[in-house]
Amino acid sequence: MNAVVVGGWLWGVSGVSELLDFLFKNVPPVAGGRASAPAAAQWVREHGGPNYSAGHLRNVRNGSTRSPSYELLAWLSRYFGVPNEIWTDPDVERAVRADVIELHHFTAGLRADLTQQVAAMSSSQLERLRAHLEATLEQDGK
Repeated sequence: MNAVVVGGWLWGVSGVSELLDFLFKNVPPVAGGRASAPAAAQWVREHGGPNYSAGHLRNVRNGSTRSPSYELLAWLSRYFGVPNEIWTDPDVERAVRADVIELHHFTAGLRADLTQQVAAMSSSQLERLRAHLEATLEQDGK
């Protein structure tokens, strides 16, 4: 899909709902954890933004709300840590998508390498790794 003007705004390569769905599925929020409409609505409120409902965010994501305010999109940009221009500049949207895809490939490679290394460990090495991970999680308060 090409960039289009809707309601006076130039939308990027994709529709707003498709792009927002991509972000929710593929980009962790700046606060960490998994992205969700309730978490995004709460994050926006906690950071001084308007009181958007989780239902409204779900409607924007699924396309039921077709013309979200630019203010909402700006808050969602902050929530995901992406440039505001992602909504209006096709080149920025493409660059963010390419970065996300590259990061996914990189992490998949790391995961595969780690899996191979763990599979080759002896039981005593695995026990030391488990103890180290538990200590790290306890230290981080998780």
